[in-house]
Amino acid sequence: MSKELAKNLFIDQNKNCAEAVYLATCEKYGLPVSDDALKVAGVFGGGIGTERLCGAAAGAVAAIALKYSSGNARTSTEMKDRSVAFMKEFMEMYDGSDLCKDIKPTHFKEGVRCLSVVEAALDILEKYME
Repeated sequence: MSKELAKNLFIDQNKNCAEAVYLATCEKYGLPVSDDALKVAGVFGGGIGTERLCGAAAGAVAAIALKYSSGNARTSTEMKDRSVAFMKEFMEMYDGSDLCKDIKPTHFKEGVRCLSVVEAALDILEKYME
């Protein structure tokens, strides 16, 4: 379900990669989404607009943080462990990189942008949200 919702958000509603992953994950797991949190997630799209950290990965770890943070990142061990494990697996999928500038050239397609990366992030994320 979250992949279909993410596709709708990403393609039909023109959300960016970070927003689509974050919103679809929050919907699937019943996590609250505030306007402020969505604004924060949105900045990560397109590698923070500089093609650095992939927005789909950033949206995913934002969802992990929302579900598993105790409110103090320094002491939220479960959040950190899940985020690190997610990022490791995500990077393995993309030849050791988490950078938009490395991923986008081979995964961006006209009309659907980086939908395959959004869907891959959701596939990986699923095991870290359970």
